[in-house]
Amino acid sequence: MKGRLLIILAVLTLIACENTVQDNTQNKNIISTEEAGNQVFTAEEIGAQVFSISSNIDTTLTGKDGTVLTIFKNSFIDTNGRPISGEVTIELKECLDKLDMVLSNLTTTSNGQFLESGGMIYINATSDNQQLEIAPNKTIGVEVPTDNVLNDMQIYEGNLADNSVNWINPSPINVENEQEFLEPGFDSMLVSFIQDTVYKSHNVAYNVDGFSDVGKHDEIPTELSSKIGKQIYAGMGMILTKDSLMIVDGYKVNLFKHDPLTQWEDYIYGEKWVEIGAVNNFVEDQSTTYIFSLKKLGWANIDRLFSDPRTQEIDLIVSVKEFDVYDNIYTSMIFKNQDMYLPGYQKKDKTFSFTHGDYEKTSLPIGETATILITAYKDSKPFYSIKTFEIKKSQNIDLTLKVTTKEDLKKELEKML
Repeated sequence: MKGRLLIILAVLTLIACENTVQDNTQNKNIISTEEAGNQVFTAEEIGAQVFSISSNIDTTLTGKDGTVLTIFKNSFIDTNGRPISGEVTIELKECLDKLDMVLSNLTTTSNGQFLESGGMIYINATSDNQQLEIAPNKTIGVEVPTDNVLNDMQIYEGNLADNSVNWINPSPINVENEQEFLEPGFDSMLVSFIQDTVYKSHNVAYNVDGFSDVGKHDEIPTELSSKIGKQIYAGMGMILTKDSLMIVDGYKVNLFKHDPLTQWEDYIYGEKWVEIGAVNNFVEDQSTTYIFSLKKLGWANIDRLFSDPRTQEIDLIVSVKEFDVYDNIYTSMIFKNQDMYLPGYQKKDKTFSFTHGDYEKTSLPIGETATILITAYKDSKPFYSIKTFEIKKSQNIDLTLKVTTKEDLKKELEKML
């Protein structure tokens, strides 16, 4: 699990990580890699595994957590419907357990209904920085490993907005029909996989002369920000012993030594040709693998609607002491015995519940063990509180937030989950 925590830090782009801290000597805003967005955790923090494939070769990709993608030749078109030739960049993200869900803030609800998840994945494809789509007559075959296959699972599409997700448009998993993955006319596939892992780190925050408010994502041109990022992340990562500067495209970039270190994993990829009879025939143990096909890129979630005979309407109120001194308070609930991660709702009286309105009752299984997680900011520092409890018919939970760092909070969540 430690490797997963490092990879979550891996591909935090400098654009997504921009927040400002004050430099007392120069009185300028500095982009910090310590914080990302208004919430402590966001979906951007899942490390992306990036594969380069040929569009005219049948290919199998294997992710770090065991997700397998089967991509047949000529599977992609551009946004105008034209077939793609040449190299295609595939981006894969895996979110297969509760810890991943919490650290990426990928909650499990569909239009307000609670979902029980069997794992989430993100797949994207580009060519020459151009967004692609799956061709109308093609699908991507997917295998997701699991400890236990649950009945009645469906595939939901993820709709992400404002650092939150709503899972929509469910479609059933039809294992009987998945032989459609095995297209005729070829006898071998190119198999790509992660051959080795390299651990990297940097301790750099920066600003750029000429931009008065670099805390905003759109202040620095994307191309310039990308070039700065490439230099900071190059090799094993840039480590400063003192403040410094560099010139990029004629701009003066001020570099500041920033603690603690940002650490991440990078990958060395391998590939080999394998006869089709030896790979990916979709004859895996169906009790340990979800097998399905996707017709759209983006987030997908293996889910079923949560059902428990103990579920009743209850009165559950969560209060945060000294509510008014904090910014961006976010409340969530983690179930102990199911892969469920639920968002909270802030009521007009500044308390929190797990509904959609001030006067709606919360429906949860009485007797189930759950954990409340609250995160917030004060003076640009993250704060949190965690409380594990047994769900009862009526209860009030009062929580006091304490200061932390993202790294320390991740370590505590790792121990708990």
